[in-house]
Amino acid sequence: MRKATSSLNSSNLVREQLDRSTLFYNRYRLCIRGHQPEFFCLRAMDHGRIDRVVSARRDWGRRMSSRQPGSWYWEAMEITEQDVMNLHRMCNFLQADTRERKVVISGSWFYIYTNDVSLITDISHLPWLDQAKMRVCEVHLQGQPGTVALKRARHQLRSYFRSILFDDQRRHNLTQLLAQQKHIRLSPSLAYWVQQARWHRTFDYHFIDHDDASIITLLALIEPRLIRRTLPIVAHK
Repeated sequence: MRKATSSLNSSNLVREQLDRSTLFYNRYRLCIRGHQPEFFCLRAMDHGRIDRVVSARRDWGRRMSSRQPGSWYWEAMEITEQDVMNLHRMCNFLQADTRERKVVISGSWFYIYTNDVSLITDISHLPWLDQAKMRVCEVHLQGQPGTVALKRARHQLRSYFRSILFDDQRRHNLTQLLAQQKHIRLSPSLAYWVQQARWHRTFDYHFIDHDDASIITLLALIEPRLIRRTLPIVAHK
């Protein structure tokens, strides 16, 4: 990844150039990553669901943070009224905006993919978002389409996951399997997903790098639909 020297329009964001053989999701040239507390409440883009999820989160936090002798203590994160107001403001913005985009949510982080520079600029200027936590990537196409070009190609294949919701047992089976594989590389976001237990949904930006296709067979025993696609990895020259 190479950083461009110019900012994105009038914002203070620096646009980073990402060398890839394909566009994001084979369609989008630009991506803005941002952070907003409890952003996952917007998964359905519904105001009523935001309030219900926040209420459930607060209730869970109160119960988990109650001190009991000999029990494990969880210090719950506070969800402020300002956080809730900002979630509704973001929901209003995304509901009203008609520009083509794809929204991907991971906890309190969001990734918005688009080809429209004005959408990136407008998001970067939303007053309730922390601009210091934003990053913008722009794809620079190079190499052979249908491959993954890496400067250090340590594996032969990259397999991308689908977004799938797992129950407790199947999530446990999946994390155990992935943790036991010493000869594959997990994407950073997938490695974090394996290490913590809060999220039960895989995301379509999760991937593994590997050499042996047998890992795909093992994963299929847990969830046949998990692997979305597999691409060859080539050395970037």
